[in-house]
Amino acid sequence: MVTTTRVLALIISTIALLLLVRPVNVTAQSASDLQPLYNQAIVHVHRAETAGATTNEVGALVALLNKAEEEQTQGNLTQAKETLNEVETKAGQLEITASQRTLTNKILAYGSGGIAALLGTVAYSYGVSFWRKYRIKRTFQMRIIPK
Repeated sequence: MVTTTRVLALIISTIALLLLVRPVNVTAQSASDLQPLYNQAIVHVHRAETAGATTNEVGALVALLNKAEEEQTQGNLTQAKETLNEVETKAGQLEITASQRTLTNKILAYGSGGIAALLGTVAYSYGVSFWRKYRIKRTFQMRIIPK
Protein backbone atom coordinates (compact mmCIF):
# COMPACT_ATOMS: atom_id res chain seq x y z
CA MET A 1 0.00 0.00 0.00
CA VAL A 2 2.91 2.33 0.66
CA THR A 3 4.30 1.74 -2.79
CA THR A 4 0.90 2.36 -4.37
CA THR A 5 0.71 5.67 -2.57
CA ARG A 6 4.19 6.60 -3.76
CA VAL A 7 3.37 5.63 -7.34
CA LEU A 8 0.11 7.58 -7.18
CA ALA A 9 1.92 10.63 -5.73
CA LEU A 10 4.56 10.34 -8.46
CA ILE A 11 1.90 10.22 -11.18
CA ILE A 12 0.00 13.20 -9.72
CA SER A 13 3.17 15.27 -9.36
CA THR A 14 4.21 14.41 -12.94
CA ILE A 15 0.79 15.46 -14.28
CA ALA A 16 0.95 18.68 -12.24
CA LEU A 17 4.40 19.48 -13.60
CA LEU A 18 3.28 18.82 -17.16
CA LEU A 19 0.27 21.09 -16.69
CA LEU A 20 2.44 23.85 -15.25
CA VAL A 21 5.09 23.59 -17.96
CA ARG A 22 2.66 23.56 -20.90
CA PRO A 23 1.16 27.09 -20.38
CA VAL A 24 4.63 28.59 -20.01
CA ASN A 25 5.63 27.19 -23.40
CA VAL A 26 2.42 28.47 -25.01
CA THR A 27 2.93 31.91 -23.49
CA ALA A 28 6.54 32.06 -24.63
CA GLN A 29 5.49 31.00 -28.13
CA SER A 30 2.77 33.66 -28.27
CA ALA A 31 4.99 36.32 -26.70
CA SER A 32 7.56 35.80 -29.43
CA ASP A 33 4.75 36.25 -31.96
CA LEU A 34 4.20 39.76 -30.58
CA GLN A 35 7.77 40.88 -31.34
CA PRO A 36 7.02 41.88 -34.98
CA LEU A 37 4.05 43.91 -33.73
CA TYR A 38 6.30 45.69 -31.23
CA ASN A 39 8.78 46.44 -34.00
CA GLN A 40 6.08 47.83 -36.29
CA ALA A 41 4.60 49.92 -33.48
CA ILE A 42 8.00 51.41 -32.63
CA VAL A 43 8.62 52.22 -36.30
CA HIS A 44 5.25 53.97 -36.54
CA VAL A 45 5.96 55.97 -33.37
CA HIS A 46 9.35 56.99 -34.79
CA ARG A 47 7.71 58.10 -38.06
CA ALA A 48 5.21 60.21 -36.13
CA GLU A 49 8.03 61.79 -34.15
CA THR A 50 10.01 62.47 -37.32
CA ALA A 51 6.94 64.05 -38.92
CA GLY A 52 6.90 66.65 -36.14
CA ALA A 53 4.77 65.26 -33.32
CA THR A 54 5.17 67.01 -30.00
CA THR A 55 6.70 65.36 -26.96
CA ASN A 56 3.31 65.08 -25.26
CA GLU A 57 1.82 63.28 -28.25
CA VAL A 58 4.76 60.87 -28.50
CA GLY A 59 4.64 60.40 -24.72
CA ALA A 60 1.04 59.16 -24.98
CA LEU A 61 2.12 56.59 -27.56
CA VAL A 62 5.03 55.47 -25.40
CA ALA A 63 2.63 55.09 -22.46
CA LEU A 64 0.50 52.79 -24.63
CA LEU A 65 3.60 50.77 -25.53
CA ASN A 66 4.39 50.40 -21.84
CA LYS A 67 0.81 49.32 -21.20
CA ALA A 68 1.16 46.63 -23.88
CA GLU A 69 4.36 45.44 -22.23
CA GLU A 70 2.62 45.18 -18.86
CA GLU A 71 -0.26 43.27 -20.41
CA GLN A 72 2.18 40.87 -22.01
CA THR A 73 3.99 40.21 -18.74
CA GLN A 74 0.66 39.60 -17.04
CA GLY A 75 -0.24 37.03 -19.70
CA ASN A 76 -2.94 39.06 -21.49
CA LEU A 77 -1.55 38.50 -24.96
CA THR A 78 -4.75 39.31 -26.84
CA GLN A 79 -5.08 42.57 -24.89
CA ALA A 80 -1.43 43.37 -25.60
CA LYS A 81 -1.99 42.71 -29.30
CA GLU A 82 -5.01 45.04 -29.31
CA THR A 83 -3.01 47.73 -27.53
CA LEU A 84 -0.18 47.42 -30.07
CA ASN A 85 -2.70 47.73 -32.92
CA GLU A 86 -4.11 50.83 -31.20
CA VAL A 87 -0.58 52.27 -30.98
CA GLU A 88 -0.10 51.71 -34.73
CA THR A 89 -3.38 53.39 -35.69
CA LYS A 90 -2.84 56.34 -33.35
CA ALA A 91 0.74 56.74 -34.55
CA GLY A 92 -0.43 56.74 -38.18
CA GLN A 93 -3.05 59.40 -37.44
CA LEU A 94 -0.52 61.40 -35.46
CA GLU A 95 1.99 61.17 -38.31
CA ILE A 96 -0.57 62.63 -40.75
CA THR A 97 -1.59 65.38 -38.33
CA ALA A 98 2.00 66.28 -37.46
CA SER A 99 3.12 66.40 -41.10
CA GLN A 100 0.19 68.68 -41.97
CA ARG A 101 1.00 70.90 -39.00
CA THR A 102 4.67 71.03 -40.01
CA LEU A 103 3.78 71.90 -43.60
CA THR A 104 1.43 74.64 -42.42
CA ASN A 105 4.13 76.06 -40.14
CA LYS A 106 6.66 76.08 -43.00
CA ILE A 107 4.22 77.83 -45.33
CA LEU A 108 3.46 80.43 -42.66
CA ALA A 109 7.15 80.96 -41.94
CA TYR A 110 8.09 81.45 -45.59
CA GLY A 111 5.03 83.61 -46.24
CA SER A 112 5.63 85.84 -43.25
CA GLY A 113 9.32 86.10 -44.19
CA GLY A 114 8.35 87.28 -47.67
CA ILE A 115 5.87 89.80 -46.27
CA ALA A 116 8.47 91.06 -43.79
CA ALA A 117 10.99 91.48 -46.60
CA LEU A 118 8.43 93.40 -48.68
CA LEU A 119 7.54 95.67 -45.76
CA GLY A 120 11.22 96.26 -45.04
CA THR A 121 11.84 97.22 -48.66
CA VAL A 122 8.89 99.62 -48.67
CA ALA A 123 9.99 101.17 -45.37
CA TYR A 124 13.56 101.60 -46.66
CA SER A 125 12.26 103.19 -49.87
CA TYR A 126 10.12 105.68 -47.96
CA GLY A 127 12.99 106.43 -45.60
CA VAL A 128 15.37 107.17 -48.46
CA SER A 129 12.72 109.30 -50.18
CA PHE A 130 12.10 111.37 -47.06
CA TRP A 131 15.85 111.76 -46.49
CA ARG A 132 16.36 113.07 -50.03
CA LYS A 133 13.47 115.52 -49.71
CA TYR A 134 14.88 116.74 -46.41
CA ARG A 135 18.36 117.25 -47.90
CA ILE A 136 16.92 119.12 -50.90
CA LYS A 137 14.81 121.33 -48.64
CA ARG A 138 17.82 122.09 -46.43
CA THR A 139 19.93 122.87 -49.48
CA PHE A 140 17.45 125.47 -50.76
CA GLN A 141 17.14 127.04 -47.32
CA MET A 142 20.84 127.77 -47.16
CA ARG A 143 22.05 131.37 -47.23
CA ILE A 144 24.95 132.38 -49.29
CA ILE A 145 27.06 134.97 -47.58
CA PRO A 146 29.75 136.57 -49.74
CA LYS A 147 33.17 137.16 -48.26
